[in-house]
Amino acid sequence: MYSTLIVSFPKSGRTWLRYMIGSLVRGLDGGGHDDGANGMMDEGLDLGARFGLTFSHLGAVHSCPRDHVDDALREFSPSGAPRTGVLLARNAYSTLTSYYYHARFRQRDRPFESACVDEFLASERFGLPRLIAFYRAWSRAWAPALGCAHVLWYDDMLQDPVAGLERVAELAGIEADRSSVERAVEDASFERMKRASLAAEAPDHLKPRDVEDPRTFKVRRADPLEYRSFFNADQLALIAGSLRNDPIISASGALAGLWAEPRVPAGA
Repeated sequence: MYSTLIVSFPKSGRTWLRYMIGSLVRGLDGGGHDDGANGMMDEGLDLGARFGLTFSHLGAVHSCPRDHVDDALREFSPSGAPRTGVLLARNAYSTLTSYYYHARFRQRDRPFESACVDEFLASERFGLPRLIAFYRAWSRAWAPALGCAHVLWYDDMLQDPVAGLERVAELAGIEADRSSVERAVEDASFERMKRASLAAEAPDHLKPRDVEDPRTFKVRRADPLEYRSFFNADQLALIAGSLRNDPIISASGALAGLWAEPRVPAGA
């Protein structure tokens, strides 16, 4: 039995990955895909019991992220036995762009109410300090705590989602052939996910807060370069410099993709 923990900062592609895995497992179980709640992510599949697969935003709380990570990892692996850890990461520019819209238009508990992007970036609760604290915590904690850690880039999955899903399936011990993986990727298209979030039976946390306002959708846009029109040059330089010059995050070189210019998927 595998025990795989996939951690991510909010807005780093977790919904898309869970949707692909859910579609993959349903297909392997002999079921079909639909655009309702049964097709949304991994609802009802109990991947934890079946594959030892867990998704989490561990360490993404805005206070004491390192303590949060350490406590959670002790709970995850109380005996100290080896576990497979996967950090699902995304370039910081796109992550923070998406998180701004979530914080302003989807957040139910104390949303971010200012339209000022500079204020958002400076926010300890939502902005760049929170993202830096998350990646610092995992830079310190992942390898010694999990025994076997991997970085999976959302930006790479955009380039080759079939290869990305195959890698996660292998890590989680989900046996699947290439055609099954390709079908799952096809099922997890942007339009299918958006329709599923609009289904009457979809979970509340996946539904838009206002169907007439596209800013409130969980599945909001499929534009990997949106950040270029959202942030100005000074803001982009602040994000890149803060991450590149952080001695903990930059130490291993494994997280350079946080401040690298993301590649554009073919046909985008």
